[in-house]
Amino acid sequence: MPDASAALQELERSRHALQSLLADAKATEETLRRREAILETVAVAAHQFLRTPDWTRNIQEVLARLGSATGVSRAYALENHRGADGTLLMRQRYEWVAPGMSPRADNPELRDLPWLAAGLGRLMEELGRGGTVHGHVREFPETERAFLASQQIRSIAAVPVFVEGEWWGFIGFDECTRERDWSAAELDALSVAAGTLGAAIERQRASEQRQRTTMLLATLLGNLRAGVLVESDARLVLRANAHFCELFGIASAPEALAGLDCRQCAQQSKVLFAEPERFIERIEDIVSRRTEVLNEELVLADGRVFERDYVPMTMDHDYLGHLWSYREITERKRAAEALRRSEEEYRGLFDESVAAIYAFDSNKNLVNANQAGLDLLGYSREELLKLSIADVDADPVVVLPAHERLLSGARLVNYEHRLRRKDGTVVTVLNNSRPLADVHGDVVGMLSTLIDITGRKRAEEGLQASEARYRALFEHAPEGLVMGDAGARCLDANASTCRMLGYTRDELIGLHASEIIVESVRSNVEPALTAIKAGSDYERDWQLRRKDGSIFSADIGVTTMPDGNLLGTIRDLTERNRAEAERMKLEAQLRQAQKMEAIGQLAGGVAHDFNNVLAAILGNTELALQDTPPGHPAVECLKEIKRAGYRAKSVVQQILAFSRQQPRERHVIPLDPLIEENARLLRATIPAGIEIVTSIGAGVPPVLADSTQIHQLIVNLCTNAWHAHEGRPGRIDIKLESVTLDSVAAARIAGLQSGRFACLSVSDTGKGIDAAALERIFDPFFTTKGPHEGTGLGLSVVHGIVQAHDAVVTVDSQPGRGTTFRVYFPAAVAAVDPQTSSALAPRRGEGQRILYLDDEEPLVSVATRMLERLGYRVAGFTHAAQAVAAFRDNPAAFDIVITDLNMPGTSGLRVAEDLLSIRPEVPVVLCSGHVTEELRQRARAAGIRDVLYKPNTVEELGEAISRLAIEPRRVSG
Repeated sequence: MPDASAALQELERSRHALQSLLADAKATEETLRRREAILETVAVAAHQFLRTPDWTRNIQEVLARLGSATGVSRAYALENHRGADGTLLMRQRYEWVAPGMSPRADNPELRDLPWLAAGLGRLMEELGRGGTVHGHVREFPETERAFLASQQIRSIAAVPVFVEGEWWGFIGFDECTRERDWSAAELDALSVAAGTLGAAIERQRASEQRQRTTMLLATLLGNLRAGVLVESDARLVLRANAHFCELFGIASAPEALAGLDCRQCAQQSKVLFAEPERFIERIEDIVSRRTEVLNEELVLADGRVFERDYVPMTMDHDYLGHLWSYREITERKRAAEALRRSEEEYRGLFDESVAAIYAFDSNKNLVNANQAGLDLLGYSREELLKLSIADVDADPVVVLPAHERLLSGARLVNYEHRLRRKDGTVVTVLNNSRPLADVHGDVVGMLSTLIDITGRKRAEEGLQASEARYRALFEHAPEGLVMGDAGARCLDANASTCRMLGYTRDELIGLHASEIIVESVRSNVEPALTAIKAGSDYERDWQLRRKDGSIFSADIGVTTMPDGNLLGTIRDLTERNRAEAERMKLEAQLRQAQKMEAIGQLAGGVAHDFNNVLAAILGNTELALQDTPPGHPAVECLKEIKRAGYRAKSVVQQILAFSRQQPRERHVIPLDPLIEENARLLRATIPAGIEIVTSIGAGVPPVLADSTQIHQLIVNLCTNAWHAHEGRPGRIDIKLESVTLDSVAAARIAGLQSGRFACLSVSDTGKGIDAAALERIFDPFFTTKGPHEGTGLGLSVVHGIVQAHDAVVTVDSQPGRGTTFRVYFPAAVAAVDPQTSSALAPRRGEGQRILYLDDEEPLVSVATRMLERLGYRVAGFTHAAQAVAAFRDNPAAFDIVITDLNMPGTSGLRVAEDLLSIRPEVPVVLCSGHVTEELRQRARAAGIRDVLYKPNTVEELGEAISRLAIEPRRVSG
């Protein structure tokens, strides 16, 4: 049994081996079958390509046969080409797909696909050097695999195609349904197919090149104006053109001559020539020597003349034949003869001409001259012909450029210049020059005819100088000058007249005087002409109309010239009238300014005195309120008195601002308190029919500003808005908001840089402003109000304040739709000044001793009571000498000194200097209703700690004393 089992195993192995052999044999048979099918396809394709030069007609059938023979899903040809930037691209133009497969020829990715960008660099290099790419896509590098897989390709074979040694592209075979291997036999057969395709493309290109060459030769021969005959080495006609047949009277078409014996053709044509036998002998001689012959002339029996060329044709030292070229030159010969006769006639004219004639070559050397030319310059012919233009030219700036133009082919006629004679004298000539050309049209020199005009030129120069003097006087006169005929029609006008009337000189010439005079006075023209013709000079003011229609006043003077023409003078009176009006306007403005200055000084004085009255009223009212129990009937009256006093204080501050007695000190301040404060003030002064609405936005930045000037700005803008309503009810909106402008937005607002701004706007519902008034709205003294209704200073003051704060103001307005002023204040970069943001709350005193000095007894009384109620001890004085004496007697008895500025016989500054000389560290406070920047500087220089406005309230005095009590001592420089 063991032997049987072993035998069975051996039998099984033999069976498997036999099956394997059968499978290999079958695979080999299948491979051979495919190879034979491919080669058969190649044979068919080669036959078709040979039969039809256009390979593009057969490529689809070849791809179909190859695809069927290889059993693939898709067969195609991809052609290489270069993009605009030189990138190597591939383009699929031809494709065959198996049944059930979708074509890819319309895939836009495959129309101009960059090899490298598609990740197919390895395939490009392999195919470019002649290698074949084949295998399973899953085994390819990742970049190749990604692209091929996107085309549903599982196995691929690509065989390169070369044309004339250059890589043309490749034939590709895709298997999309399964993986398959490619045998060497199949790849070899496909390489043969690729070679066949390359050869077909080469053959078609060669065929196309031959066709182009043939067409080019036919076109060239057909368009030549020479008769051409091409002979073979065997003396047979290869080609002739139509012009050859025409020259020799051959009725046949040029194509019919091909193959004829050239000797017989020559024998038949010799009768056309004046020397027939010589014609034949010369042909035989030329052909036997095979030497190039150019421009040989032949005379025909009928008198015509031919020019013949002979060119032997060789290639690689082999003689192929020869080319005959015949051209008829009969007319050219006749022209040459006519030229010869013309030259003879010209020579006669040249020599006998009374005008000087010179001939120059292209180097500007004299080559000929007639006798008149020799006489003009005083040279002999031998001497003159050794010279060039430069030797006799006295005007090189004129002559040399002219001759350059002549030698370039231009024609110059009658230009003047000067020549230097042999004896050194200079003559002026009129030169008529033209270029000289050869038979080919090339400029080879120039011919100049000269006439001596020296005498005439001198006379003309004298006349021109005289005319130039008078013309200059006429043209450059500051007044308008017009020359006219007897009927007042313009003959000439100077520049001043043209500027005044807006016409050009050409436009004015021919115009009648009535055409520039306004219609209302045209009837006066004829009477004026009558008076002028009678011999009277005429002068008066007229209204004239410019070309643009505008009207101006002019002083017109007219006088009669000796030739009967008229000379008119025009003086524009516009500037004189404007200057007169401006002078009157300035005088009115000066009177207004003087009036306003006087009013301001008066207002300042009144405000000073009124401050003392207000101080007493406000102080005693405050004390009375403190002494009156709540609920008492007098409390409301006292509060009303206090409110009225504060309104009066605000009015005084406005008067001081108007009189320019307020200081100009800028601090970092928020604007919203100023807006609220001014709104309250305005509501009390503006009629009730005008509603005032304020709007304060969130996050408005503080600005660097003078609060008094901002107050004045707001009041002026709101007052202007109130007047715009002209007594009618309306509304004024005061708005404050934060605005951030980029460079583009800021550029729309003149004078602004990009950044953050506090934007204050004042809008009204009044009558609005027209465009003309908008242009002048900020001009000083400009106003649209009637007499005694305004000064015209309000908005100019606003503009000045805006500029002083590095801000910008804009205006938006339309008649009937109201007006909006916007002021853009740059946001301050520093923090809010603590001295201006909030005041220190006054605290009660602890018995400190205060010296209070004022020349008004009521003010001393009320201040003493106010301060004592705050816990201070007060020594009040109304005479400066008494106060200084009391301080000198006991300097340590006083902790703070408060003094008025203006007092009889002295000032608070002088008092402060006396007290500080006794005790330098004592705090001194100066009070005045006229606080200016100059006063602040003088106070600081004197060592005064603080300056307060009058009238003083309890809070203001208490706050100042509290601050001085806690702040460190400042040492004056």
